Amino acid sequence: MSYIFFDEIVFGSLGSLFVIIGHCWPIFASFKGGRGVASAFGGFVAIAPLPALIILCIGILIILFTKYVSLASITTVFISMSTVVILVLQNSLDSEILFFAIPAGLLIELNHLDNMKRLLNGNEAKFGNKVDTGK
Repeated sequence: MSYIFFDEIVFGSLGSLFVIIGHCWPIFASFKGGRGVASAFGGFVAIAPLPALIILCIGILIILFTKYVSLASITTVFISMSTVVILVLQNSLDSEILFFAIPAGLLIELNHLDNMKRLLNGNEAKFGNKVDTGK
């Protein structure tokens, strides 16, 4: 019955998007969750495994060279969205994947606005440095 209106790609894409939304704004944690990067990466691995592996390597290199996890997250999410759009335009991926890629990428980038401001101001915490939590 469900295939009358949508195929499995649409449902897989929307399901992945809702996983990210649930990770970012969990009901049982007062809507205070993570940034959604790991959840999105899981969806991206299911959609395009080889590009996901390459983008993971890029993210690791960014962290190794800059020590900024947020910069790696912001950059790799942008690259992932761009990669999906290019693969759809080349007919290598179904266009329904865009139901996942664009909204997920935008949600994650919006969740990183505070990190972007700190990066621009030069006061973003680096990986391995202790952060004062006020406790």
